[in-house]
Amino acid sequence: MDLEDGVVEIIIGSDNDEMELMIENTKIKTNVKGTKQWEDGPQEKPNTWFKLYRQIEDGNEEKVPGAGIKKLIDGATEVEWTDLDKTDINGNPYIFSIKEVDEKGNDFEPANYTKSEDGLTVTNKYIIPTNGEAKATKIWVDGPQEKPTIWFKLYRQTEGSNEEEVPDVEIKELIDGVTEVEWTGLEETDIDGNPYTFLVKEVDGDGNDFEPENYTKTEDALTVTNTYVSPKIEITGTKIWENGPKPEIELQLYRQIGEDGKRVAVGNPVVLAKGKTTYTWEEIDLTDKNGVEYIYTIDEIEVPENYTKTISEDGLTITNEYTIPSTQVKAIKKWVNGPREKPSIKLQLYRNGKAMEGEDYLVELPEGQGNLWTYTWYDLDATDIDGNEYTYTVDEVEVPEDYEKEISDDGLTITNTFIEKPGLPKTGESSNLPLYIIGSIFILLGFILRKRIA
Repeated sequence: MDLEDGVVEIIIGSDNDEMELMIENTKIKTNVKGTKQWEDGPQEKPNTWFKLYRQIEDGNEEKVPGAGIKKLIDGATEVEWTDLDKTDINGNPYIFSIKEVDEKGNDFEPANYTKSEDGLTVTNKYIIPTNGEAKATKIWVDGPQEKPTIWFKLYRQTEGSNEEEVPDVEIKELIDGVTEVEWTGLEETDIDGNPYTFLVKEVDGDGNDFEPENYTKTEDALTVTNTYVSPKIEITGTKIWENGPKPEIELQLYRQIGEDGKRVAVGNPVVLAKGKTTYTWEEIDLTDKNGVEYIYTIDEIEVPENYTKTISEDGLTITNEYTIPSTQVKAIKKWVNGPREKPSIKLQLYRNGKAMEGEDYLVELPEGQGNLWTYTWYDLDATDIDGNEYTYTVDEVEVPEDYEKEISDDGLTITNTFIEKPGLPKTGESSNLPLYIIGSIFILLGFILRKRIA
């Protein structure tokens, strides 16, 4: 009769007296545990699957019948199969092993990991991916058309960590006109699988921190912005006085682009105090936002009275030359009383108390009538060369006979008052003279007649 595996038939006795004994042997069962080991890589692990294999010593490896594929979800490091045959039919013990597979049982290796399968242990070792790229951009804000050469150094960091230079990558040079550079083949993560964020810093050719002359910089991840800042200079304006009183003035600073550019005032006018000959404007822009140099000039808000103005070729020196202003002096002659016909007189013009020389300054007023005479000198210097104002006065060379003289406080009015003689009528009453003469004659005639009668 046919017997199932594990069943042994034993017959005991003679031919005519047989006894049949059936003995069933049960196979020994076992449990098998597979282990997963992760080396490095992200904290969150990918899902993997284990497939169970067996073989006897020197035998061929085979899948374990009925042993399903086991899934290891993130975090799981062990799986177990139970109730497995420990040996083959001949009692040869099985050697069990596992392989890492996908959910369909095909050979599988997690992305960015290597694997080694050793019996019932599978080890996955993280391999840093090296397909990273970083493109850095340079932005120039204003400044000359020709830009300076700069360099970019690449840095990286993971979240919450300090930045570090990316090892074994070159410093990128950006010559005039170049605004982008790129690195490829970069490690995308650290050994623990934390992704890198890349950033750049502006450096010199040796990798030292650098900022182009006359520019500021801001570094924002993979973008560096350089903003032009005009260099600063000092502008000194000079004032030259040629004679005169040198009054306080106001100076205005101007600038323009090119000889034909529009002149624009810089700030407010400044006061140049009396006696001061220079003023310096500090922290003045050398150029406009495009790096084109300004032309600076100065001017005075208003030309001082009695001065002419000239400006130097460089526009930074103003010369004021004093022109003595002219004036006129009017002398007044007053007559008080005296004969109707006034005598001639001579008037002398004085300047600061000193008689002026020359026939133009000693004038004769002919005799004539009227009680108010005037004479005017024209085109006289109002000041000396330093602007000191002259004081003009007049005097008559000789006081007319029978007159006395009085000069006004301002020295420009001379009054001659007639000196009355006792017994004579007041000369100011000359219109009654004939009456006085006739009366005198009558008195005389009366006196003569009285003597004759006597």
